[in-house]
Amino acid sequence: MYEKMANDAVPVIEALRGLLVILSASGRIVACRSCLGPRFACADQGLDGKVWWEVFSSVDPQRSSRDHFRRLANEPVGARPVTRWHMAGGTTAYLEWAFKRMPEPSGGFIVMGIGQDVSSRLAAEIQMEHKHLALREENKLLRCQYRIAQLSEEPGRGFQERLQEIMEIVPQAFRHPRAVSVRIQLDGTSYQTDRFASGPQRLGKTVRVEGRRRGRLEVAYDPAVIDAAGETVRFLPQEKRFLEAVARKLAVLIAGKEADEAEEVLKEQIKHADRLATIGQLAAGIAHELNNPLADILGFAQLAYNSPDLPEQTYEDIVKIIKSALYAREVIKKILLFSRQTHLRETTANLNHLIKDWLGFIQPRCAQNNIEVVLEMDKALPDICGDPSQLNQVLVNLVVNAIHAMPDGGRLTIGTNVEKTSVLLVVKDTGTGISEEIRDKIFLPFFTTKDVDKGTGLGLSVVYGIVKEHGGTIAVDSRMGAGSSFTIRFPFCPDNR
Repeated sequence: MYEKMANDAVPVIEALRGLLVILSASGRIVACRSCLGPRFACADQGLDGKVWWEVFSSVDPQRSSRDHFRRLANEPVGARPVTRWHMAGGTTAYLEWAFKRMPEPSGGFIVMGIGQDVSSRLAAEIQMEHKHLALREENKLLRCQYRIAQLSEEPGRGFQERLQEIMEIVPQAFRHPRAVSVRIQLDGTSYQTDRFASGPQRLGKTVRVEGRRRGRLEVAYDPAVIDAAGETVRFLPQEKRFLEAVARKLAVLIAGKEADEAEEVLKEQIKHADRLATIGQLAAGIAHELNNPLADILGFAQLAYNSPDLPEQTYEDIVKIIKSALYAREVIKKILLFSRQTHLRETTANLNHLIKDWLGFIQPRCAQNNIEVVLEMDKALPDICGDPSQLNQVLVNLVVNAIHAMPDGGRLTIGTNVEKTSVLLVVKDTGTGISEEIRDKIFLPFFTTKDVDKGTGLGLSVVYGIVKEHGGTIAVDSRMGAGSSFTIRFPFCPDNR
């Protein structure tokens, strides 16, 4: 009976190019006919007696073929399920089914189903869906890239604030944003989202500024989130290109930040130079005005000192006047040095010779203060071009500062060396050190941390001015409680290059 029913339906399935199956109430195939075309020749052979949902698997992840059969057994008119059919030769077809429940003479029912080949249509739909997905992902990437580009141009935002917002934007460009975490490593500092997952699913790009490696940008899929969603992930080519673009944008941000910092430093240097020039002009004018009356005071005090039969108290007062006048003359001398009112005497000088000549003056004072003097001098030190008296002033000021920094004793190291095209003078102490708060102020004129009668605040500013006048540089390295080190670099004389 079932074979006759199948044969009677052949003209219909030939027109539809489909597969006819007659199913028992339990879902078992009792008869079948195939008119699917040459690609599926003999495909219906061996289907008799098999359970329909075991042969034809549903493509709907929400409902199995067995669920479909149970539903059609109760409601034969309704959905048209699509199933996947893996045939013996390795061919796979996709069939869309229409079912009709028919009564049996015995009182039960059978189900007639016709599966129409929709493989080509489904393939086109899948391809279209893939294209739509690709366009949607590309659109997401472009939006995120545009937002990052806008972010880098917005004024008033700090560097770290921009990095934070970039890390918030980047995950939105990927297919599974909730599972993506981001880490940015720049110059040894790491910035990352709250849950950066350092797992196997990672993608990274190097951040380079002017060809030099400065850091790395990484994204990672959180395996816990992906496993919970039951998805398999891989990074798309456009996602890799997007990450390269973000890495380049980070390089632009770093370069811009460094350019802004260099501009600020230059502005400060210009302000500092203007301030020094103004102070220097003012100080020089005051020093010249004070020089003449000070010379008179000192001259008359020395004449009075040499007078016979002075009372003891008067004699002591005159000595104090002479000492104070000499101190004032020394201050004026430093002011004139600072303001460049003394002329630079161009000649050659050897730092080793200057140190040895002056060593006899500093050693007794160091011994009184329990300070050990250590010399580390390069015996083959070349000469430098400069004024020996001013270079001597540099050495005096640095050593006096070092002695003041070691009230309880310590070690004073004076060294010379050669570095490429520079001659180095290094003065180190094991004293109290210089705090970070005032380190950038120590070369300012009249800046001092000493008591009023202990210093003028001109010592290091004079050193700075003389070093610059000689074409050199000065750097300080200091730690609180561990001492300070001043390193001066003077250029070679032309004859020594």
